[in-house]
Amino acid sequence: MASVYDFKASNNRRIFMLSAVFVVLVLVAAWWGSYAFALGAFVSDPINGEESYTSKIRHTLINHVIDNAVDGRMDAYFLPDAAALKTKARGLANRVTLVVFLLGLFWVLKGYKYGEWMVLNAAHAVRLKEPEHRELYRLATTACKTAGVAAPRLYVIMDDSLNAFTAGADPQRPAIVVTSGLLEKLSKQELEAVLSHEAAHIQFGDVKLIMTGLVTSLLFVLMGEACFASIVLNRKAGLLGFLAGGFAGIFCWTIGLIVCPLMNLAVSRECELRADAQAVLLCRNTGALISALEKISKDSRVEILDLHPSMVGLCIASPRARGSLLLELSGLAATHPPMAVRLAALKEMDGRA
Repeated sequence: MASVYDFKASNNRRIFMLSAVFVVLVLVAAWWGSYAFALGAFVSDPINGEESYTSKIRHTLINHVIDNAVDGRMDAYFLPDAAALKTKARGLANRVTLVVFLLGLFWVLKGYKYGEWMVLNAAHAVRLKEPEHRELYRLATTACKTAGVAAPRLYVIMDDSLNAFTAGADPQRPAIVVTSGLLEKLSKQELEAVLSHEAAHIQFGDVKLIMTGLVTSLLFVLMGEACFASIVLNRKAGLLGFLAGGFAGIFCWTIGLIVCPLMNLAVSRECELRADAQAVLLCRNTGALISALEKISKDSRVEILDLHPSMVGLCIASPRARGSLLLELSGLAATHPPMAVRLAALKEMDGRA
């Protein structure tokens, strides 16, 4: 049977692979996008003190037509040499790729830490002060200490629904977020079970993995928007630059809005079942976790998270409204295992099945 260390090692391998693929995709998109864009932008500029490439084409074409008219020659090839233009474009592409590589490396190494700040702000989470919520902090600290991680910082989302998630990717500075409805409607034992579930995510390194995917998705979306903005702002890019910027933007948006979220969905589904089982070992109260999940399943929608679909995989239960019937039946858009499956597994552990 796999141990906690095995799961953490597996998550670290996934983070490494995700980061490596991210860097490769970004560098490929940056080089080819900037190269094609530079060709379109420099085609009308003088190069090395000489006339521009478009001027060379115009003069060559005129001379070609005159030669054909005078001598009767019909050369099919008349385009001038584009070596200087390509060299200048490659130079710009290399410089852009180097800058993007340094930014991407920083994002891979430190991005998930800033991802915590982005998640907390996007959810409008408010920090709970320990002197005013001593019992809640005691429950959370006990769960985290049992899991072998540091005492958490606690935040609340003012929403009557029942949900919770972990935002801190650093096991030495974890952050657990709960809704106000969860604090009001769950008993002490049920709340302890939910906090144990979140502590299990921190223990396994699930949060770091999901946060890495989340910030990667966000960066690709921002890169796509930058590509589209460059098309609008740079009027002299020409047709080639327009096509290059559009293709690069679509490529980045596809990765950011489709590929990365789908990868996160698969990771999230696996992590939830594992965290449920570990939570039972941490709180020693299977019945409390079953009862808590039953209550959460009846009202887990968090309205503020409707605006941030990339954060759905962090929560203990899906915080969004139900999608189309087709997606519900196929499970393609499911960020979590069906609640019935999770409850059945817990009841089997509790000897009720």
